[in-house]
Amino acid sequence: VEIADKIRMTIGKVLPGTPLLPIYVYYDALAACALLRESNDSSQKHKEVIKAAMKKMKGWAANSPSNFEHKVLLLEAEYDAAKGKTSSAHKAYDGAVNAANKSGMIQDEALAYERAALFLRDKDEAKASLYFAIAHQLYVDWGADAKSLQLETKYSKHVSEARTKRSFQDDMTRRTAHFSPKLKSA
Repeated sequence: VEIADKIRMTIGKVLPGTPLLPIYVYYDALAACALLRESNDSSQKHKEVIKAAMKKMKGWAANSPSNFEHKVLLLEAEYDAAKGKTSSAHKAYDGAVNAANKSGMIQDEALAYERAALFLRDKDEAKASLYFAIAHQLYVDWGADAKSLQLETKYSKHVSEARTKRSFQDDMTRRTAHFSPKLKSA
């Protein structure tokens, strides 16, 4: 946490205008959301990090929605989940999934499904299992073998159960249909 604080203070000066800055801001805020859920002792600091990151991300999303809208929505979902705002978190997770899918950001769609599944584990086990299975398949499709293996190992019950259900097959069909090329007839 101390190292992250030091980096946060200098990264904007060291990397202004580079593609690395938004990546750092995004993952730093996701980490702050996770820390906010786990601890109360430094929660104000984490809230400040998250709010500052969301402000920056929203600015970037205004200029490039296909690159940032889904990330803003995932940050909102994680922050709402950390604050116990279940309904708005659920809506933001679904928004993040849909926006990432629309933008063709398979890795971000996988992450949004994974985070939503973790959020839903004790609220809606069937949907959590479906989301774990979809996240797993998206990581496989993206070529993230280690990540897909991690999900398969850590959440094997969820992944294997959901993959056999019709809802998983329907959702994967819907998802891939979005990216199917439309051939024009001559």
